[in-house]
Amino acid sequence: MTRADIDDLMRDNDIMVVGEAVYALCQIVAAQEREKVAAWMMERNYATGHGDTTEDLLKELAWQIDEDLDKARSER
Repeated sequence: MTRADIDDLMRDNDIMVVGEAVYALCQIVAAQEREKVAAWMMERNYATGHGDTTEDLLKELAWQIDEDLDKARSER
């Protein structure tokens, strides 16, 4: 999540915050969400790759699921 993303999110939701702390807080929240996605993937034996964002992790997961489906179809 970039600073511009945070600014857009705050503007879109009529949130007014003064100071730099909000940016640090948003980065912490985003990191925690990435960790949740990564933990879910690892619990189900999906590799997390080198994703820096939740979107990267989800793209990796989608690719691995597609690979698993292709493999299952070819084994029929």
